[in-house]
Amino acid sequence: MIRMNGNFERLHTIAAGLERLASEGVRDAEHRASVAVFQTIEKQFAAGESAEGEKWAPLAKGGPSHLQDTGKMKRSLGVRGIGRGISVTIDKPAGYHQGGTRRMPARPIAPVNASPSSWDEAVKNAVREVVVQTIRGAAGGR
Repeated sequence: MIRMNGNFERLHTIAAGLERLASEGVRDAEHRASVAVFQTIEKQFAAGESAEGEKWAPLAKGGPSHLQDTGKMKRSLGVRGIGRGISVTIDKPAGYHQGGTRRMPARPIAPVNASPSSWDEAVKNAVREVVVQTIRGAAGGR
């Protein structure tokens, strides 16, 4: 049998931090990931490109895409946590731009297939930040 003596208060503090991470970390990470994805989509709008980094088609008459004309769709953007996931919503006529029509080429806002690397990175960084801050906070900031 091995016996250990000493002050284990710091170890208990770290354990409490890990418990907090388990109970509240998902919510915190989901919130930060939502903010990160929102900011990533805002960058897409500014650059005039899809989630996959493809430039949106210009207007037939020239000039920037309809998606950048008034900013109405960008202002309608909603990104929120939905319990172990993220929901992205954009008001009409975003659906027409997402898939295109007979008269208008597609200018997708949301990912067409799988989550693009820019969104994945935003989520990974947000989750990593929550984990690191929680553990560092529990360990006394080291």
